[in-house]
Amino acid sequence: MRLYEDMIAGRISEQNFNTMLEKTQSEQTELKTKVSEGRKRLSDEVQLANDAKQWVEAIQEYANITELDAATLNRLIKEIVVHERIDEDKTRHISIEIHFNLKPIPEVEQVTA
Repeated sequence: MRLYEDMIAGRISEQNFNTMLEKTQSEQTELKTKVSEGRKRLSDEVQLANDAKQWVEAIQEYANITELDAATLNRLIKEIVVHERIDEDKTRHISIEIHFNLKPIPEVEQVTA
């Protein structure tokens, strides 16, 4: 408002007014974008914290297992997939995928051995 009043009163030229107005509008757009990005990051962090809490609560039941029996194994693991590849020189390469029934540990989607 003050900028507009300065232009009307003749304290600044219309060209300077338009230049400053464009700069102000550009800054406002940039700040709105930053606020939106910050809110998204915050939302993602809150979701990650909630996922981590749920994972800890779900896995606590299995923290002190002394013997892995079939019933426990079936509750924990959805499926095990074994891949085998044999090179031309007869070298075997085996990889194993373990798909758990629980959600993955937050931030740890895949472990490579």
